[in-house]
Amino acid sequence: MGETNNQLQRFFSDNERFADLINTYAGEDVLKASDLEEKDSLVIAKPNEKKDKDSISKYRDIIRKAAMGMTFILIGVENQMEIHYAMPIRSFVYDAAGYDEQLKKISTRNKKRKDLRGAEFLSGFRKTDKVIPVCTMVLYYGQAPWDGALDLYGLMDLEGIPPAIRKLIHNYPINLIQINTFEGVERFKTDLKAVFGFLQNSQNKDKLMKFIEKNRKDFETMDEETYDLIGYLTNAGTLKKVKASYKNEEGVWMCKAIDDLITDGEKRGEKRGEKQGSARMLQLTTAMVKDNLADKIERLSTDESFLKEMLLKYKL
Repeated sequence: MGETNNQLQRFFSDNERFADLINTYAGEDVLKASDLEEKDSLVIAKPNEKKDKDSISKYRDIIRKAAMGMTFILIGVENQMEIHYAMPIRSFVYDAAGYDEQLKKISTRNKKRKDLRGAEFLSGFRKTDKVIPVCTMVLYYGQAPWDGALDLYGLMDLEGIPPAIRKLIHNYPINLIQINTFEGVERFKTDLKAVFGFLQNSQNKDKLMKFIEKNRKDFETMDEETYDLIGYLTNAGTLKKVKASYKNEEGVWMCKAIDDLITDGEKRGEKRGEKQGSARMLQLTTAMVKDNLADKIERLSTDESFLKEMLLKYKL
């Protein structure tokens, strides 16, 4: 996922897109690009200050510090091309590391003042100190439906645990955006609409072209960064190769590029299908001859149910 992840990080480094993502998921325009501040993606948690070997180092894909009036919140985005079956724990660790990092900074600052007493001295944390909230968004780009756990409980076997004890176990849900089924595409105000919509329709030529036609202006003036990202996410290497041929002064004329790409893909698919079909039939007829069924080979071309029966019989 190396190069694709780099493309995603560059894409969401744009604060307009980042804010658009959060606002659309939240269902309300609560963030502005000007509210966002870039943060170091490395977070380090040290359960024991004296044992550096026990520290936990995590690199987030993207993280921003968002101003919410007079308060702040840290929002991280994690890109997933494949299902991560331990995602609730992974998100939990990211967020916990974010809180622990804040705790260390507050403690260091307080100790420099040398005015802490009693319980505040022992914890390095004043009674009035506050930490900034931390949350993580998980963006899943795969075509297969997400069938992993959506919270920490989903990773536990709670059967047999009495309710009185179960209520002591804290849950931890994840904020999952499954792009293939996300219903808020039309609410996007940036080129996220083109990216999400393209991915949702990429498996169906007719739906894809209808979506492109409906949003033709967005695709005709698409910038190279968005064009390249779509190419990487859909494994459409051809898009990158032909990009120069479809550029104009305003951007990349993607409508024409996609149309040509689909046509080319269909031709290549037909050729692959013909080759695969011929090889499959050769295997089938060879197996039937070995089983003394040569006299029934002719039925393969006239009896579809018999053909299916033989393919199933020989597991082809």
